[in-house]
Amino acid sequence: MSAVNPSLLAQKIASTNSGAESFPGLSEFGDAISKALGSGVGALLQHPVTATISSNGVTSLKGEFQDSAAHGIYYWVLDDAGTEAMLVNITPSFSAVTTERLLGGDLVAPSQDQVSTNLDFQMSESLVTVITAALNIICQKQSEGQKRIELMGQRGVRTPKEVVGDLNISAINKMVVDFQFHEFQAPKAITLYFPISFIEQIGLAHQQTAPKAIVNQNTPWSDKFRQHVLNSELPLTAVLDYISTTVGELSRLQVGQIIDLHPNALRSLEVTVMTDTGPTNLAHGRLGSYQNNKAIKLTTRIDQDFISGL
Repeated sequence: MSAVNPSLLAQKIASTNSGAESFPGLSEFGDAISKALGSGVGALLQHPVTATISSNGVTSLKGEFQDSAAHGIYYWVLDDAGTEAMLVNITPSFSAVTTERLLGGDLVAPSQDQVSTNLDFQMSESLVTVITAALNIICQKQSEGQKRIELMGQRGVRTPKEVVGDLNISAINKMVVDFQFHEFQAPKAITLYFPISFIEQIGLAHQQTAPKAIVNQNTPWSDKFRQHVLNSELPLTAVLDYISTTVGELSRLQVGQIIDLHPNALRSLEVTVMTDTGPTNLAHGRLGSYQNNKAIKLTTRIDQDFISGL
């Protein structure tokens, strides 16, 4: 596999998007979540709890999860329309503490070498219920005067590959929750991921106004420059599927060996372009043929947010 250096155009598009979004209310949103979680988790564990949230900004869903194969504890929380609104990722160490406490045991310090078990996975649903209830109250206050959003469904998965699945979610906002108990700390106990579409729904994002052009856009040199930009070539990549493997399995690959793909791999290809921040998803397509050649038929329109950067 050869690396492709991003072109100057791709770098400009990634860094000077004229329609970039800002999230002025996320700080207050995080403060509200930390207060609600401190109260809710404290009641669940029957012990005073203080929660602190740090926001890690906007990241990629696949960038966070596609490279990991270990079992974990992940719960998608859905809104009343059945759309993914929040992903809750609970560390095995904190889930073990919760399990022990809910089964009548003492509240103990998290063990960092803890592994995720099926029992912890099932018991962690109580934590997700607390988080969902807290977020519903916050969203109700945030959405005053707008359509009310109610979070209700939960869908638990065990592997990072199941987290991503066939979801068409690109950007997510990541928030890390630390818990402080009087006797000990539980750093990075829970990580919350909010799709940008959900952030927009509850009114925490707005579109920044693009600066006005200093020169007349109709000047001949401007037209030539834009035409030159539009004629610039960008290499496109069609991604069949993402698979997880170990270094040992990778070293044993041989010519003629078969690698199993997802059943929908050929019907849901990703068409990407390289930018300075990594691959950017432009559209989806499916594998087909045209005049005896293998071809890709686009099933969605090209992402206009990317094109607008031109």
